[in-house]
Amino acid sequence: MVEHKQDNVRPFPAFYFNVKLENDSHISEIPFKEVSGLVVEEEFPTKQTNLILKRSLAPVKTDLFKKLMGTFCGPTLYQITICLSDSDGTPLRKWLATDAYAIKLDAPAFLENNKDEVELETIEFTYDKLERKQ
Repeated sequence: MVEHKQDNVRPFPAFYFNVKLENDSHISEIPFKEVSGLVVEEEFPTKQTNLILKRSLAPVKTDLFKKLMGTFCGPTLYQITICLSDSDGTPLRKWLATDAYAIKLDAPAFLENNKDEVELETIEFTYDKLERKQ
């Protein structure tokens, strides 16, 4: 009889994502509630999804969103580091997207004022390369 040994490994709780956006002249670090699109499929040509970042609607202390809006007049390339962190800020996983630029900004609709839900704003990026660093 084969004995199965159970590892005491628990899955990471996804507390938040700390996202660093940097280009030649600017670095911003912003927490995000949700990140999707961390997918690269091995096909020829390589198939990838867009990177989608969602955060609670809150003031941002930088003019990042103004700069991102300006990218629609001509793309500004960013290097984006996405870090899944626990509640203490300890990095659990890290990804790097290179030559990324914003293709969509989406603010909530604010249709119902009596909801007790947190409204989310979304930024969507396309990128050249994605790799897992940690």
